[in-house]
Amino acid sequence: GKQRWASDKELVASQVEDAVSLANRRKRGHDQKVFILSGPFKEVRDALLRRGWCENSTKESVLFDLKWTLYDNEVGYLQLRREQIVNHFQGNGEITTKGLLCRNMRNCSWVADVDHELLFPRSFNVFADTEWEAFVQS
Repeated sequence: GKQRWASDKELVASQVEDAVSLANRRKRGHDQKVFILSGPFKEVRDALLRRGWCENSTKESVLFDLKWTLYDNEVGYLQLRREQIVNHFQGNGEITTKGLLCRNMRNCSWVADVDHELLFPRSFNVFADTEWEAFVQS
């Protein structure tokens, strides 16, 4: 069927429910760590549950100690509190995408006396016109 997105009202209600549940648990002396998982991470889930962590199933919630996501844009960097941990860091595309990593490695000679061709194999971002030409000519 057609995918149904939760309304803002439903999201707020579920976050309030999560907050009340977490607050009650911690009031009773349970300093239980809370995690959110978004993606196909069965092993991570199982490992956290074995260690006594509690899963918050509301993916959009800001109530967590650890948030493990497949995609960087699911993190919500602006809402993170100092004590919260996520499995990404902002701007990671500069080293985790082939095109940007290639560009950054090539540009390393601007900040250090390094020949980038000695550091890593010749690479091309074939989506850039000038690099396509260099690829064809090499």
